[in-house]
Amino acid sequence: MNRRAVAFILLAILIVFCSGCWDLLDISERAFVSGMALDLAGDREHPAYKVTVIIWKPIRIREQSFETVTNSFTVEAPTLTKAFQKLQTKISRHISFFHLRIVLIGEKLASRDTRDIVDFIEKSPEIALRTRFAFIRDEKPNSIIKANPSFERSIAGELANLVHPDKRLGLMKSTNYLTLVRELDESKGTALGTEITIEEDDSETIPVSEGAAVIKDWKLAGWLNGEETQAANWFNGGPTAVIEGKLDGGTFSYFVDNKSARIEPIIDGNQLRFKVKIKTIGLILEEKLKQKDLSKPKTLARLEKEFARVIERQVNNAIEKSQNEFEADYLGFGRALKSSFPEVYDRIKWQEVYPKVPIWVNVEAKISRYGIAN
Repeated sequence: MNRRAVAFILLAILIVFCSGCWDLLDISERAFVSGMALDLAGDREHPAYKVTVIIWKPIRIREQSFETVTNSFTVEAPTLTKAFQKLQTKISRHISFFHLRIVLIGEKLASRDTRDIVDFIEKSPEIALRTRFAFIRDEKPNSIIKANPSFERSIAGELANLVHPDKRLGLMKSTNYLTLVRELDESKGTALGTEITIEEDDSETIPVSEGAAVIKDWKLAGWLNGEETQAANWFNGGPTAVIEGKLDGGTFSYFVDNKSARIEPIIDGNQLRFKVKIKTIGLILEEKLKQKDLSKPKTLARLEKEFARVIERQVNNAIEKSQNEFEADYLGFGRALKSSFPEVYDRIKWQEVYPKVPIWVNVEAKISRYGIAN
């Protein structure tokens, strides 16, 4: 092989491996969106989307301070695609959703339909599956996304942490993009979503995540309060529960740190029914008004029976709420039926059957310890 051929081969190798990523955007050319708020604008004849995004200020991120390091931008447009085109005209860098942490959806928009939002986000490859979703009750989502954070440098980070599933003792439903879309697709538009509302304290705006949004037929159908959400979380998972039971005039707080729920569909001839089995393990957090000797097995057994009764009542209330008030299976019975008897699920109209199907509940509560030493 002559020198000219060797030189040509070396030149080809250098071109392949040293050409660089000329078609990719440098990080310094991106505007990273950390939070997004979607709401309804316009009128009935000409509805539009109101979109607000929170974008990091790259110059301020490195500064060691607790000042807010984001900017907000708002536009209105007939479609989400058009809205982001208009946003891009206001921002000198390329908009990127790789660091998007939370999406807020306004009550008016959610009550109209959520399919367009879900479809748009499903087609957005930059949005991470772990991104949190929340529905805003009685408030405008763009006012919340523009609020000043109390503990984080970005309101998006604060809201994302507020609705994080690892929160203990929470009366809320935590939903990320993947879970919400999967539940909506599997149930033809029925699911529980995260709720955020606002409390005013000395003219300060405080975001609060307590309760849940009920989605039925792809639309916001109503809300659950904190206690109702805790009851629904026995089926869907979620933040750890604290149960209060009464015994001999005293009140005892039971912290559930381990729980399991099993939904079993039973078909007897042409009759369909369900059996729900819930098991919990936890500890006594607090004794009020009546101090008991918890080292006695009989006392523990009585308390376990009382906690099981309270949990069973909560679960039955959650079932009644979903069957009678909303007539929507956001608790997961349809998924259990489809998993065990897919041919039955495909044959019936589940949305019509669910409100009338009998459901039996059994709860077993165990106390693992009742103090640091125990």
